[in-house]
Amino acid sequence: MMKDAVSLENFERMERGLPPTPRPKVVRTEPEKPKVENEIRFKDIPEGEIFEFSARNCTYKNSEGTRFTGYTIYLEMRDGNIIEGWLDEGNFQKLKLRLQAERPDLLSKIALGGRTINAGGTE
Repeated sequence: MMKDAVSLENFERMERGLPPTPRPKVVRTEPEKPKVENEIRFKDIPEGEIFEFSARNCTYKNSEGTRFTGYTIYLEMRDGNIIEGWLDEGNFQKLKLRLQAERPDLLSKIALGGRTINAGGTE
């Protein structure tokens, strides 16, 4: 459809000097997040020195097929605490900022080639 094309009703309104009728707003609902067994958040990561880190891209799909990107991470703290799980993209970016300040050498251990897991847990 051409960008300048208008409906007959709007054309008649413009001929009379009236503005076109407003287009209805499209309401988009927030998609439902899939259930991930081992999901962690940035606030779950304790303060302290990070000793070892690795991450792999892993995408989950909800029942409607919407993809939620994130990373499966392995994080070992200097005090021996080990954290493993799935971190969504927003929380992962916060972790990357922390790593960039504390241990920039560990950022090379992020694997971008990942996998997609459906809502039922199948790949």
